[in-house]
Amino acid sequence: MKIIEFLPELVGVVGTIGGIYLKDYLERKKAEREKSDLNDETIDDLIKPILDQIQFEMNAARVCYWEGVNGTNTLSGFSIKKLSVMSESHSEEFHSIKDELQLVPVESFKRNIKELRESVDDYYISHEFEKNDALSVLHNRYGKKTVLLVKVYRKKKWVGVLSAGFVEEPRMFEKEEIQWLLLQAGRIGTIIDSNKKG
Repeated sequence: MKIIEFLPELVGVVGTIGGIYLKDYLERKKAEREKSDLNDETIDDLIKPILDQIQFEMNAARVCYWEGVNGTNTLSGFSIKKLSVMSESHSEEFHSIKDELQLVPVESFKRNIKELRESVDDYYISHEFEKNDALSVLHNRYGKKTVLLVKVYRKKKWVGVLSAGFVEEPRMFEKEEIQWLLLQAGRIGTIIDSNKKG
């Protein structure tokens, strides 16, 4: 017999297996959505203790974890990426900015993101007090004269930014401090990965 004669049966079997897998996948996703409620731990619940420790150990004015969001797409298919503060810790003289900085276009942080993207060491130090642009005004408004930015990865994918802001002009960093902050970013990435919904 020729293989062509078995082709319809093979397509039928593959289609059936694919259909079973798809049905099972959709049922699992539905079950996850149904058991999720307002009692679920938030990302803030999970990583705020780490941010509090960073703020204390490094004497930072403010420590934030920003996570990227793929917003709507342009007509040509490009994603309009945005950043949101998912969790923060700050010293007593500063107020919370978490609610103020949600779904901010990445374009607003273009200078910092560009430098961080080009960093081979996964971190970037910015002396915002030396800059004169809209981003430096934003950083200074929130008490950040020197900013240390670190990439946060989930399964080798860059998904967020850990930022530590300082009032010092400039704040100098020991190599060990930077390595420790990179380690904390790795901890955050692990927590995000292990608690990923969907």
